[in-house]
Amino acid sequence: MATMQSRAFIDTPLAKWQTQFQEMTDEQYHIAAADLAEETVVPEYVDRIMSETIPQDQDCSNMLRLGLLQSSDYIEFENRTTMMDLYPSGVLNGYAEVTTFDMATNVFNGTKLLTTAAGAFLPTTSSQVYASDTMMILASVSYDLVPGTNQHSPYTYLFGFSLTPDRSVPAAMATVPGYILNTFSLDHHDGHIRVATTIPELFSNPTPISIGVSNPFMQRTQVQNISNQLYILEIPDDIDPTSNETAQMTQVGVLEGLGHEGESIFAVRFLDALAFVVTFRQTDPFYTIDLSDPTNPTIMGELQIPGFSNYLHPINDEQTLVLGVGQDVNPETGRNLGLQISLFDVSDLTAPKQVTKYVVNEGGSSYSSAQNNHLAFRYLKESRVLILPVSLYDRSRGEVGNFDGFFTFDITDTTVTPRFNISHVQSSDMWSYCWYPATLPQRSMVFSGNLVTTKGHSILSHSLAEGTKNWELDLDTNNTKGCSLYFPFMIR
Repeated sequence: MATMQSRAFIDTPLAKWQTQFQEMTDEQYHIAAADLAEETVVPEYVDRIMSETIPQDQDCSNMLRLGLLQSSDYIEFENRTTMMDLYPSGVLNGYAEVTTFDMATNVFNGTKLLTTAAGAFLPTTSSQVYASDTMMILASVSYDLVPGTNQHSPYTYLFGFSLTPDRSVPAAMATVPGYILNTFSLDHHDGHIRVATTIPELFSNPTPISIGVSNPFMQRTQVQNISNQLYILEIPDDIDPTSNETAQMTQVGVLEGLGHEGESIFAVRFLDALAFVVTFRQTDPFYTIDLSDPTNPTIMGELQIPGFSNYLHPINDEQTLVLGVGQDVNPETGRNLGLQISLFDVSDLTAPKQVTKYVVNEGGSSYSSAQNNHLAFRYLKESRVLILPVSLYDRSRGEVGNFDGFFTFDITDTTVTPRFNISHVQSSDMWSYCWYPATLPQRSMVFSGNLVTTKGHSILSHSLAEGTKNWELDLDTNNTKGCSLYFPFMIR
């Protein structure tokens, strides 16, 4: 993923403060800037883009065509009227490249590693990536002006690449209103792309209103309500992965009205013809959705419970039991009460149940990075053991009682039971100001019955069966290259 330097190579050379434009009228400047853009600025920029993005032995046939992302006419999209300009609010803000190569190539015997590349220009400098066996989706969010207002609302641009054993090719694209939460908001199933989005609440810019002479105040008018929806897009079935054509996905189904007033999407999980969606503001509606008919996605059931889940994970082959990792919440105030592990029974889609929950409520603030990063989550299906990184911090405790490490749990069809905890640091040592600034990713791995965990500044190995420590590696021993707080937010 690369940032396009459009400002440096287009904005700056054509800016009116440039010496050659300073003495001109506006009309003269517009004419002169247009001539300069046509003669040198744009051609040089295009040449630079081509030289930096296209391999010498390939052409641009594997790049998504910019013509699909612009129009000479205004396009009606529901209640939206917009024109996708190439610059500055359009697609020349980022460039993503997908490189394909054969991992079985033995480069050590002199065999050349052959690669192919495909790419797409994006409306932003970042994107979410989703991939199935045959399709990869880049999802990039940009903001368009809401008609009749001075506010911009997000739209998600979906760029689909067909995946074959030897290359990836731009295949189809689409645009849907709203922003996605993460990769789990996307799914590819049976020739369709499913995507769940949130359209945010928007208000007009503040305008002053005077009550008398000495009591002015600012007024903001709501111009857009928050809403959550699930779109189903059909991928054309006549896509030829060997051709250079990029098609448009077609919206065939939409489910609107997910969540109650003021709620946004907190978790999504697609499982074949099913979807589970969590929305939240102060309580947690957990929705079960039937997607068997792509043209008619249907809410089958809703469970209203305190708290919320950020990550949902099926734990049995029948997909009738789902673990949720999130936070317990006071339903009256909306205040987080601690890390919550929920077990849902979705065997009856019309009546989902929270079978049980376990809350790390030991005072202070408890949190797991698995809430927002599924790579930190570990569930061992055969032994039915859940492993989560956990951080527990309470300033009022001082140097006693805080925790940073991992919790392990036994999971049954009806219970979540703690097994043993792994501490990666002594609570009193957290208050040292000389920790190295970088930290390890929060991960767990199991090898031959031993659980290896990485977190903070150490790597530990424990017996999964007994919970006894095998060994420990402290990467901060004799640290002389940094002096930082253990938790960035710690205050004495």
